Amino acid sequence: MDRKIWAVVFMACIVAAGCDGAKDQTESTNNLTVNSRQSDVLQEKSAPEPTNSSITKAVEIIKPLKYVNKRLGFSLEFREAWRDHYQIDDIDNKIVINYLRPSGDKEFLLSIERHSREVWDRVVKDDTEVSAPGGILLKTDKYVFSSSRKTDAMGEMSEEELKVFAELIEDVRDPNVSMKFKPEGMKRSLIDPRTIRVGDTFAGLKVASVKTADVHDTNKDCKCYYDMVKVQFRGSIEVTGDYEVQDPDFSEGVIFHVDPDSGFPEIQIYENKDDNDLPDSISLQFTEKRQQERFGKPGTKGRARLVISDYFYVYSQSDERSKAKVKEVGHITEI
Repeated sequence: MDRKIWAVVFMACIVAAGCDGAKDQTESTNNLTVNSRQSDVLQEKSAPEPTNSSITKAVEIIKPLKYVNKRLGFSLEFREAWRDHYQIDDIDNKIVINYLRPSGDKEFLLSIERHSREVWDRVVKDDTEVSAPGGILLKTDKYVFSSSRKTDAMGEMSEEELKVFAELIEDVRDPNVSMKFKPEGMKRSLIDPRTIRVGDTFAGLKVASVKTADVHDTNKDCKCYYDMVKVQFRGSIEVTGDYEVQDPDFSEGVIFHVDPDSGFPEIQIYENKDDNDLPDSISLQFTEKRQQERFGKPGTKGRARLVISDYFYVYSQSDERSKAKVKEVGHITEI
């Protein structure tokens, strides 16, 4: 069969599975349901995966709006607007997030599915062929996580219910940003600054220059590699993370923290990896005023998807901060 036809069939199955997720699922041994109207801390058990008989804790909610799926290996965080308004069905290799209506009925909002990387690469040769609403959330060496979201209109609603639903439907547009989709159990990839060379490439960013300063005698107890590290990267990369708009009279505008475990270059300063306080704080440099205005007034905090370029990493004993140019501003959610 033609390669593109295979890709279309494959993604059609994903969309169909997501949409069917709004129905009650009772046959699968891995089916679990987490209802946000239940207790604050829920722990469910399901049949273990065949590859690891020791896996018994499949779903765990830590605090009301933090969702962790240990079986599939990812977590989500829901905003306060979701409280008492959602239900999660855990079905085989995916979860289905439904809107829980006041009547108790549920409506499909979003599904997140984990695929074997081997199968994905064999069937979907070109990721641009993935046209299902939602698309690819993350690709690792072992898995690909994809999502499918609601696109059809809802039925009749009261004004109050419509207001709640509008907030929820906005969040499912980009789970990486609005729901802090994050892989669980993945080790961060830290770069040893002693080995960085001009011309090296990390996550598509090319090293243009490297400057270091040895640890001063007065700072020997820090157990770090250098007192100063500055690395200039060239190229562009898409990132998600948290931001805060600073007071322009005292700081540098918008400060951004890239999500860890996202493949973004992270420099290891301290010999003990656990001592590295990452992610780095990046001062965003805007070429268009309208881009910066989207982040809100001073004091505003939120999540955003960006395309940044010319990342300049700085670690020093001074107040100098890392910075990057903003090329594109995608989805933004205030916290």
